[in-house]
Amino acid sequence: MALRDDDQNVLKQVKRRLEVGNIHNDKRDYSSARAGSKPQSVWRVGSVTDAAEVLIPLFDEYPLRSKKSNEYQHWRKGVILFYKKTRGGNGGAKGGYRTETVSKFEDISDQIRQERKYE
Repeated sequence: MALRDDDQNVLKQVKRRLEVGNIHNDKRDYSSARAGSKPQSVWRVGSVTDAAEVLIPLFDEYPLRSKKSNEYQHWRKGVILFYKKTRGGNGGAKGGYRTETVSKFEDISDQIRQERKYE
């Protein structure tokens, strides 16, 4: 989630309530960005465990209402697949992923890209 840097308190509230993720300042060079752009703060959840155990239950209970809801369905499948292969599975993917699993991730990525196309 990205907000203007002067709205960082909102991100801090989300982080505090959900107890996951980190807040970073966007370090882009805004002098060359489009006119009127302001620095941003970004809240990111990078842990598959946090995504599977915190974000998915949250978004399942309080569904997204925008076009992101379509992306979410694909993202959710990918998170659950990765979670099962690592944290929720039998010791993780230390030896690498089987071709079948990689193919599933690629399919999910393609589906998300298709959802992101502007119509």
